[in-house]
Amino acid sequence: MENVIDLTYLWNILLKRKWLIINITLTTLIFSCVHSFFLMKPVYDANVSIIIGKEEAKYFLEDRYTSSDVSLYLQVAKTYEEIAKSKAVYQKTKEDMQDKDFDLIKGIKVISKPDTQVLNFSVTHPSPDKVVKFANALAENFILVAGEVLPAGELKILDKAERPISDSSNRKRNILVGFFLGIVVSSGLVMLLEFTNKSIECEQDVKKYLDIPVLGVLPK
Repeated sequence: MENVIDLTYLWNILLKRKWLIINITLTTLIFSCVHSFFLMKPVYDANVSIIIGKEEAKYFLEDRYTSSDVSLYLQVAKTYEEIAKSKAVYQKTKEDMQDKDFDLIKGIKVISKPDTQVLNFSVTHPSPDKVVKFANALAENFILVAGEVLPAGELKILDKAERPISDSSNRKRNILVGFFLGIVVSSGLVMLLEFTNKSIECEQDVKKYLDIPVLGVLPK
């Protein structure tokens, strides 16, 4: 019963200052919307799929993949991820492209898909056209560099990057974060104001702070 009373008391505190909560929440929500749609520049992702194959493999003929081959390729997948993100690959591609916008690349991610021999090569850039060109070039140079430093298998591009249809900016997430942040901040501020306020405002405050009975209440 005590927990129910406490929750009711806290709820009443929030209701008493509900307009402060609403105003702060709306302010953070509006700010997050303005930032997401007007201030935040769109970025685009392009993905290249690369397969780690068996060197000199003859698909569907006498030369087959063995379990030991697959195990080996899975072990070197993490090494390939680091090579793909290395400065050697980046600088080689930058020299080949000769494009001043190349340095605007926001990020390069290389992830090996679980239980497969496929690497997913992802590049983020503000231009939807150039991100495709840069992603394909980086993937090709990665294959060249990896073949020199770690010739453990034959790397081939499975799927080249295609022009992204929409940007990858997560506006919905930003707006939700702004909304929940507004609720949390405003609720915390209301609680802080309430518990630092020692003035007597109602019968409950008399019982709480003075622990004496209330004989009467003057009408407002």
